[in-house]
Amino acid sequence: MESFLRPIQPKRSLFQVLQKGPLRVAVIGSGNWGSVIGKICAQNAERSYVFHDQVRMWVFEEMIEGQKLTDIINQKHENVKYLPGHKLPDNLVAVPDVVEACRGADLLVFVMPHQFVAKVCDQLAKANVVPSHARAISLLKGLYVEGGRPQLFSDTIRSKLNIVECAALSGANVANDVAREEFAEATIGHSPDETDTALIWQQLFDKPYFKVNTLPDVAGVQLCGAVKNVVALAAGFCDGLGLGTNTKSAIIRLGVEEMKQFGMIFFDNVIA
Repeated sequence: MESFLRPIQPKRSLFQVLQKGPLRVAVIGSGNWGSVIGKICAQNAERSYVFHDQVRMWVFEEMIEGQKLTDIINQKHENVKYLPGHKLPDNLVAVPDVVEACRGADLLVFVMPHQFVAKVCDQLAKANVVPSHARAISLLKGLYVEGGRPQLFSDTIRSKLNIVECAALSGANVANDVAREEFAEATIGHSPDETDTALIWQQLFDKPYFKVNTLPDVAGVQLCGAVKNVVALAAGFCDGLGLGTNTKSAIIRLGVEEMKQFGMIFFDNVIA
């Protein structure tokens, strides 16, 4: 089997990389949530010495009324299909080739349908365009099952790209609400020894209307982001059954306890 793995290199802090110039950001995905995240990243990059002012966003090419979607985004600065009515920053550049979008990127933001992430990572690894010092962050929803156990998309990204770390960002975030700059919160889960990188991610995502906190728990953040919806459904069933606040509170408490137990059984060092 052909291997795309590179020889193991000494770990480099992004602050060491930053001494040679601003960090390049690539957003991998351009759907509803991807376009919102691209907007946030580009706005923050334009105002910070930490990041290169051009943010590249991979767009799966589509034709919209005879025009390429990438051309529309780059000329009109609007994703008319997935985020209509919201202006995108001029420094957010749509790129139809994922390899070119990620070439030389120091920070990779994965915000795409989860079923395509393995294929995209294989494509990037084969092209060898991602530096070994690069860091990634997963905004993908949910978990997947392999070998009878739940798996994290962050682990898939990190191992396939053979990079130092893949963090995770999750929260109760409805894309259109964030696009309208209505207040929302999110949490970045990172490895305990990647606190410096977490601060860089926080600078990239944090806005007055999008408050981002950090937590040294990659698995816990992804787990809570995935399983919280089950607890939310159970709370909604209480309303449908006409049950009171006491019952709903008990269900939410038990649900949170089960989430913690689930995390401790299947993942190491979960603290969320």
